Amino acid sequence: MKKQQVYIDEQTLPVMVTEEPLQVKEWFAAKKFREIRKSRIFDNRIFAIFAETEKAYNCLVGGIGMIINTWVPKSLVEVAEGEIKRSTFVCNGYTEAKNILDNIRDYYA
Repeated sequence: MKKQQVYIDEQTLPVMVTEEPLQVKEWFAAKKFREIRKSRIFDNRIFAIFAETEKAYNCLVGGIGMIINTWVPKSLVEVAEGEIKRSTFVCNGYTEAKNILDNIRDYYA
């Protein structure tokens, strides 16, 4: 996975992001949101990856308003197509991913 450093804003340290935005296959995201949140509304974009094994990513999936933490098989991850081209953050643990999410939520609140 190729990475580049970017700044979120002046108060946040540089973070690593993927060159292209990543998403989970739509059916898998829908399944996970129903299991965890019992919701039919979901976003299949990967917000942040914070752990990795040979076959899966542990990541935050969704948008700023509704996000879940789940393991996703690498075979179900693809480059996101469409209008929104938000990159995927690559973090050193859940705490860093959650801090980035909280900073972005605070910025837009």
